Amino acid sequence: MRYTAILVLALLASAALRAQEPPRPVRMVIATERLASLADAARSFALLRVDFAKGQRAAFAGPNGYVYVLAGKVRIGSDAARTLSVGEAAYIRAGDAAEFSNAGSAHATLLHFMLVAGSGPATGYSGSAKVRELHRTAAIPAMQNGPYEFSLTKVTSPPKVKPPMHHRSGAAIYYVLDGAATLHMESASEPRKAGAVQFEPSTFVHTWENSGSVPLVILQANISREGTPEIVFLR
Repeated sequence: MRYTAILVLALLASAALRAQEPPRPVRMVIATERLASLADAARSFALLRVDFAKGQRAAFAGPNGYVYVLAGKVRIGSDAARTLSVGEAAYIRAGDAAEFSNAGSAHATLLHFMLVAGSGPATGYSGSAKVRELHRTAAIPAMQNGPYEFSLTKVTSPPKVKPPMHHRSGAAIYYVLDGAATLHMESASEPRKAGAVQFEPSTFVHTWENSGSVPLVILQANISREGTPEIVFLR
């Protein structure tokens, strides 16, 4: 009986401690791929927005990347096609030709995160869809030999949450899906709102604070060495 009482008290104390813990951002990995090497050329991130009116389609052949449906429904492929809805993503492998089409009756929009080699143009699209480059980053600082993890992650941060200062072990590009943030850097702080794009090389020390009253939702494409934590917190 005494042992049971002690156990109950311990469980209650543990629950109380958890209740006192401040809320934290929630990271949901949407997709991840393994890249054997990046030694052939310097890389940079490119982020494209692809808009499809009803009935429009586009063909793509280009670098490794992820497509994420921002609005509507998008069909990928013709034979054994699959349809992505809002919030769903797919990996597009370099060298594989892909076909995209509007699968619904309303407007559809894709975000396309690419890992581009060299300094050539990022887009590899043709067809009737409207393609616009939102951002092209500087070259990603050189990393050690691979293999590498190339991932797409959705980060949701409750209101008023401010994680510790940190930097990437590799590099990432962020797109703010919803909410309002303050980006704190070593020597300045700047606001970021929905639609903002941010490049984070390994030398970029910072943290994102949810400065609004609703959850802050950010989409992040990351490249880092396999087996190495993506985020390095400062002590």
